Amino acid sequence: MVCKMKTITELMDELSKTEYLVIDKYDGLVIVYSRETLIEHGQERIKRLYEIIDAQKGYVSEIDVNGAIQEIISKISDKIELKKVLKEAVATNNPKNLVEALKRLQDQKLRKKAKPVKGCYSIKIPGNKGQRPIELTLIS
Repeated sequence: MVCKMKTITELMDELSKTEYLVIDKYDGLVIVYSRETLIEHGQERIKRLYEIIDAQKGYVSEIDVNGAIQEIISKISDKIELKKVLKEAVATNNPKNLVEALKRLQDQKLRKKAKPVKGCYSIKIPGNKGQRPIELTLIS
């Protein structure tokens, strides 16, 4: 997952107009986010991720975000129950929308046009003794 090293200055020089950089000195990370996703959806979407190797000299090492995501997915996908997620999502909706959705989904043409949009779902991952569990938001 760890790639080649570079400096924070080099990272800043590489940024495009659609990206912004955040330095999190407490977690030892440098994150490049999508400016477009923030503006359009109000969400921070990681484009690139780096671990700070030497804070004094500004050296960072890139973490393969897509590789990390795929590895996490492969290790937790069997723990996600789709029907449970859908039940929670539907049960917490506005009652008026629930009734209207039921009516519309009875129409086969409308049912075929139904498509997913982003919502909110997470999975809690326990830690070893003395560690607090972390909660990964899967859909936000």
